[in-house]
Amino acid sequence: MPDQLERLLALGARPADVGQTGQESWHVLQDPEGNVFCLLRRRLAPL
Repeated sequence: MPDQLERLLALGARPADVGQTGQESWHVLQDPEGNVFCLLRRRLAPL
């Protein structure tokens, strides 16, 4: 996930604060147009 996060930040995404505690396993970002989205880890095994 670090590579994807670095790529998104290089493309203009910025961290977005939506009340995270810092313990989450995902990143909340905001694109240059203000749209908020999350970067999640892929599950290793489907349920």
